[in-house]
Amino acid sequence: MKTSLNNLNPVLASVKHFISHIKYASSSIAKNSEWLILFNYVGLNLDRDTDEIWERLTEDEKKEFENLLAGQNLESLIDVWEPWWNKRDESLVKEIGSVSAADVLNGCPTAMTDIPGIESLLGNSVPSACLPLNILSTLYAFAYIARLYNGDHLSLPLEAAEGVLDVSTVLSGNGGYCTVSDALCACLDISNQKSSVSRPKEFSLGVLADLRSILLGPSRDFPLVYILASLSELHRLFATARKSLGEGKRQNKEEVSSRKKKYFQVKKKLIFYHSWVLSYGLQVRALVPAIELVHDKARLDYENMEKDKKSIEKVMPKLKPRNVDKKLIEEI
Repeated sequence: MKTSLNNLNPVLASVKHFISHIKYASSSIAKNSEWLILFNYVGLNLDRDTDEIWERLTEDEKKEFENLLAGQNLESLIDVWEPWWNKRDESLVKEIGSVSAADVLNGCPTAMTDIPGIESLLGNSVPSACLPLNILSTLYAFAYIARLYNGDHLSLPLEAAEGVLDVSTVLSGNGGYCTVSDALCACLDISNQKSSVSRPKEFSLGVLADLRSILLGPSRDFPLVYILASLSELHRLFATARKSLGEGKRQNKEEVSSRKKKYFQVKKKLIFYHSWVLSYGLQVRALVPAIELVHDKARLDYENMEKDKKSIEKVMPKLKPRNVDKKLIEEI
């Protein structure tokens, strides 16, 4: 069965930023097999032409690329992205426009503006009591995909947007949760089971720590900045993805129309979340202790599982198979 690069898009997203340098690299650099594989991508649209890219590789290059990916050697060539939400300064007490604040918020996406007030969006309705948990699930999905694409999620908007929908049932449907544990355990299960976004368990545990950082914000004085920035970045992602739909040569019109409608609905939901956070966002931030409990339990379960796995692997060589008579069939 033909291997497709569609599953390698997170890696492709990460290498795109230095492919432009390969275009003008000397032939001596291009002779390096690892760089030669990437050099073959030049001139193609990395967002759409993954199958064509794969076909341009020789059999040896395909095997070497798969070996690099399997051994994570390709990822070793890439600088690991440091998320902007990890910047925190407890002493930050100045206004956002100050030098100290600007330093901490460097790289943080700008929040959406001209957002209608939550009262106008709600009308006579009452927001669901599960709303903070739905926002929590949404933020986890954002952090997961941002990490998965090494911070380059906007370069592959369609794939990244679908990844977010895979991880968050809140955005992909009308799912809802009653407790922090339910919301996050659902995210952990889905992200580990979906082949399109699946990563080792350590990755998911790291995203839980990311979620905590997003909720804490850059400082006590600006606790909602990272939450609003994350929702805004998600809105930006789906807007970009929606705009990118239909650019392919052989796309089904009905599918394009369906996805555009879906992305539009997600954008509206994100605007509603953003508006609610502006007024009641501290309710989401108050979930940090519960997140820490879920993280600690998940980490402990993982560590115990790894210990059991090592114990079994240690015992396995000592187990001898039952004696079986080699002469199973006696010739007559």
